[in-house]
Amino acid sequence: MSFSPRDAACVLRIDECIEGFQYSLEEFEVDLWRNRRHIAENIRMARGDQEIYPVTAPARQDALQWIFQAIAAGYTAIFNKLNFSSSQAAEVCCAIDRNYPPGSKSFVTAFLSPSSHGCFTYHYDEVDVFLIQVYGEKGWSVAAPRTPFPVEGMSKEPVDQDQASREYLRVILTPGDVLYIPRGHIHRGIPGDIGSLHLSAGVHVPTVAECLSEWIQRRSFDLQKLRQPTSVAAVTSALSELPTIFFDQAKTVRKADFLYLPGNTLETTLRIGTLKDSDQVRRNQSQHIEYNLSPDLQSLEVWGRLYDYGVRSEARAKTVLPAAYFVALQYINQQASISLKSLAEAASVTPADAVELCKRLLTIGVLEIVDC
Repeated sequence: MSFSPRDAACVLRIDECIEGFQYSLEEFEVDLWRNRRHIAENIRMARGDQEIYPVTAPARQDALQWIFQAIAAGYTAIFNKLNFSSSQAAEVCCAIDRNYPPGSKSFVTAFLSPSSHGCFTYHYDEVDVFLIQVYGEKGWSVAAPRTPFPVEGMSKEPVDQDQASREYLRVILTPGDVLYIPRGHIHRGIPGDIGSLHLSAGVHVPTVAECLSEWIQRRSFDLQKLRQPTSVAAVTSALSELPTIFFDQAKTVRKADFLYLPGNTLETTLRIGTLKDSDQVRRNQSQHIEYNLSPDLQSLEVWGRLYDYGVRSEARAKTVLPAAYFVALQYINQQASISLKSLAEAASVTPADAVELCKRLLTIGVLEIVDC
C-alpha cells in the first residue's frame, strides 16, 4: 500500500505508506508555537461553510489566542502550508511525490476541529486528497462525483446536500488511519465526540491539457510555425501539422520512471572519495538497477535515479561501464546489502575495480552507503 492514485476512495494505514511515521497533537502544538508569528498568514477558520480570516489587529497580534477562541466557538482551524514548517508534513509530501506522475505537486494542510460543529458541508476538491488522522476520531462520507476530474477555474455548481443515493463509503477514522479521496469525489467530514486533528495532503496532478501545453511550448523552440504571431491562418496551419509531429516525437521519447533525490544523497556524495573495499553499500530504496547491454556487447548503459537539473542531455543521470561488469550488476541486484569485498569475489574483479564500480553507481543515485 502507498500514497498512489486510485479510482475510488479507500482507507489505508499511515505505517503502510510511510514506515515509522510519527506525528502527534503535542508536536503540532510545538509547530504552532514555533511558527506563531506567521500563523496569521496561513490560517483561516471555518464552520458550516462560513470562513473567517485574521484580518483584525488583535487577531494578527495574538493569532494563537484568536485561534483558541474560535475553536471554542465551534470553528475548525485550518493551517495551510504545514509542509514548509513541519518535517513530518514534508515527509508526507516526499512519500506522495515518489508515487505520483512527474510534475505532481503536493502540499499539507492541518485541520484542528472541535467536537461540536462540522467544518464544511458536502463539497469536492480539484486535487486528490489523503486525510491522515492524527488525534481523536472523525467520520467521513464519500459520494460518487458529479463532475469527473474537475480543475481550478471551472464553474462549480452548488453541491446537493442529499448524497444518500450516491454515497459509496462511510467511515470513522482513528489515529493512524488514512482516507484517500480522488479528485472530484463529493465528501464531508462528520465531527466525533471529541476534538480532532488531521493532516490533509492535497496533490495537484498534471492534466492532459497541461502536458500538451508544456509539450507544445517546448516544441516551439524548434518549430517556426509555433513561434509565429497568432492569427487564424497561423493557428490552422500549426494545428494541421501537430498530430504528425506529436506522434513522431512520442515514438522516440524514452519513458522515464519517477525520479528523485535519495534522502542521504549529500552525505553519500561526501563519502564517495573515501569509499573502501571494507565498506558496505545497498540499492537505493531496494529497487533493482536498470541497465542495458550494448548491441556489440562491449559496454553497459546504467540508468540513474537523480533529478535532472537541466544540465544533462539525457532525461536521467546515467553512466557507461565496460561489459565486464555485467556479472557484478547481476550480483548487486540479487543482494539486499553488498560488501565490496564479496562483490569483488563474486564478480571476479579486483577490490579496486569493485570500489570504482560502486563509486560510479553512487554518483547516479542507484546505490547508497549503508551507514549514511
